[in-house]
Amino acid sequence: MDDSSLPRVAVALATLVPGRIGGSETYVRGLLGALARDPGAQRVTVLAGRAARAAVPPQLAVRPVLAPMPAGGPARAAALVAGLVAARALGRGAPAHDVLHVPLTVPVPRTGAPMALTLHDVNHHDMPHMFAPAERAFRRWAYDAPARRAAVVLTPSEHTRARVVARLGLDPARVVTVHHGIDHERVRPGPQAADSAALAALPPLPGRFALYPAVLLPHKDHETLLRALARLADGDLALVLTGHRDEARWATLHALAGELGIGARVHHLGNVPQGALAPLMRRATALAFPSRYEGFGLPVAEAMACGLPVVAADAAAIPEVAGGAAHLVAPGDDAGLAAALDALAAGGAQATRLRAAGLRRAAAFRWEAGAAGHAAAYRAAPGR
Repeated sequence: MDDSSLPRVAVALATLVPGRIGGSETYVRGLLGALARDPGAQRVTVLAGRAARAAVPPQLAVRPVLAPMPAGGPARAAALVAGLVAARALGRGAPAHDVLHVPLTVPVPRTGAPMALTLHDVNHHDMPHMFAPAERAFRRWAYDAPARRAAVVLTPSEHTRARVVARLGLDPARVVTVHHGIDHERVRPGPQAADSAALAALPPLPGRFALYPAVLLPHKDHETLLRALARLADGDLALVLTGHRDEARWATLHALAGELGIGARVHHLGNVPQGALAPLMRRATALAFPSRYEGFGLPVAEAMACGLPVVAADAAAIPEVAGGAAHLVAPGDDAGLAAALDALAAGGAQATRLRAAGLRRAAAFRWEAGAAGHAAAYRAAPGR
C-alpha cells in the first residue's frame, strides 16, 4: 500500500482491556502493528480508552475516548451497555475520517462515518445453548444490529463469512474474509535466546506437557481434553492451560480432573505475558485444541509457526486454518484426542510430518497481507 491508497481511518478501540480477550486482542495488535509500518500510517487514528492505549504502536495517532471499561464481570457488561447508549456522544470530537473501523465488533464509539466492522464469529447463533438468554440478547443488539448497519463486514475466515451471511441475512458482497496474520518475529521455531528467561518468570512447568491456550468458556471444551488426558498411555504427559481463568468455571474443571485422577498433572497458569506464549509453544510437546467453535483459531496457526505439532477438533474454522497440517479429531472425541496425543508424545514420523507441514502452512499467515485486505475494505466502505 502507499499513502494515497489508504483513506482516513479511525479505529475504535474503546472496549479493549489488554489481557482479557485472547485472540481478538492479538488480532488488534497485529493489525495496528502492520498499519503502523505502512506508508499511510499518518492517515490512521486510534480512538482508545485509557486501558487500550498501551496496545497502540507509537507511529499511530491516538485520540483519547472517555469510556471506562472494567476488565470483566457485571461491571464490564454495564460499561458496554452504557458505551453503546452513549456511543455517538463518545465519538464527538474525533478527527476527520472517511471510515470508522470497529475491530472488536461492539461499536463504541460511533462517529457517523461509514463503518467497517469485524465480526469474529456468530457462535451465539450457532451454539445458543452456550449463552444465557441475557447474553444472547446483548449480542443481537451489540453484534448483529451493527453488522447489518455496517458498510463492510470483515470476517477472519471463510467459515465465519458463510455463517454471518446465513445467520444475519447480509448481502454476501458486503462481507469479506481477511485471514489473521502471525508475528513471525515473535512466533517462530526455537529454542530462542530469550525463552529461558520468559519461562523462568512463570510458575514451575512440568517436564513434558501438552499446551492449551484458551479462556475457560464452555465451547472451548476443556472437559474433553481432561478426559483425553486421563486416557493417555503416556502417564507422564501433563497439561498446561493458559488464558483468563474464571474461578467458578475453573473449580468445576479442577474437580473433574480430581475425579479422573489427573489433578496433579493439570496446571493452569492464568493469563501469561504476551512474550511468554511463544516460548511455551516451543517448550511444549503438542498443542491440544479441542475447541468446538472458532471464528479463526489463532493458537493453531501460531503453534504451527513455532514448529509445535497440533491436534485439534475438526470444527468450525479450525480445518480452514490448519490447512491439512494438523491432526484433526471429531469434536468431543476424547478417545481420538488421546490417541493423537500419545502418537505425538512418542515422537517419530507423525510428529515430524506435522512439524514440517505446520511450518509451511503458517508461512501463509502474514499481517502485511491482513493490512492490505483491511485497506481494501476501508476503500470500499465510503461508497456503500
